[in-house]
Amino acid sequence: MKTYPRLAAVVKKEDSERRSLTEPTIGTHRIDIELVEQLRFRASFGHFSFSIDEPPERGGTDAGLSPLAYFVAGAASCLMTQYAKLAVAKDVEIRSMKAVARGHR
Repeated sequence: MKTYPRLAAVVKKEDSERRSLTEPTIGTHRIDIELVEQLRFRASFGHFSFSIDEPPERGGTDAGLSPLAYFVAGAASCLMTQYAKLAVAKDVEIRSMKAVARGHR
């Protein structure tokens, strides 16, 4: 994994600050979601936006990933982000990182 100097500095600072906390901190993200049509929604976060939908067999228009797909991708990428940050903080070289995540309904 190519590590950029700024990333390494940020991660090491976060790691150091986290270790010195007596109580955990809480972060908040606001996602605005609006119904577009049928079961299709538009979600936005800052200058990012994306579609959420169900496949036709579940009553959607197939114009975006399903809510479960976004949830699973978010959970898996969150976990992998923590692994990558820990590797950077501990100066552990990562040549490759992959995961397979599944969500069942």
